[in-house]
Amino acid sequence: DRFAVWVAPEVHPYSGTQARRALEVAALGGWWGDPAAPAWRVPAVQDDMAPAFLLGRFGLAAGLAVLAFQLAYLGCLLMLGWESLLAAAQGDHRRQWALRWLYFCAWGAAAVFAAHLLLSWGSNSGSLPVMGQPMPWISAGGSVIVLLCLPLQALWLLQAHLVEARPAGNSPGNQAVIPPPASVR
Repeated sequence: DRFAVWVAPEVHPYSGTQARRALEVAALGGWWGDPAAPAWRVPAVQDDMAPAFLLGRFGLAAGLAVLAFQLAYLGCLLMLGWESLLAAAQGDHRRQWALRWLYFCAWGAAAVFAAHLLLSWGSNSGSLPVMGQPMPWISAGGSVIVLLCLPLQALWLLQAHLVEARPAGNSPGNQAVIPPPASVR
């Protein structure tokens, strides 16, 4: 039913109300927003349709600023993972695998965050059917904020600990201990 409403909202006047009203409110905002935009008329405006509220009340400039901030956060997660993978080339095997694990966690959190962004912005722009996806950082659901922001802080702390724990240059802890051949003993 969601796809049928998305393809032809005018044919489904009751099912397509949320998407239609969200697009109308977002269009009223223009570039700088309209404080009188009737965002309260959009069903679930506090969660699923928070970008419609943002665009209607504060305008496209505010929407682009939020999108830029969200993309910067996504970039930080990707950068954290990449730096962890590069740092995994040094040190003992336990540290290497911990940094590789950190890389996968950071890039996995980035993938979840990117999916949230894609579904939320896509649903509110009419590019995707309405999926009921809360917008990270601006919807009323506090759990989604914790779910999507906590990984970066936790992973950054872990990476800082692992990178600082690296043994220095040619110290004995940074070199592999290879026993002499049996014939030499």
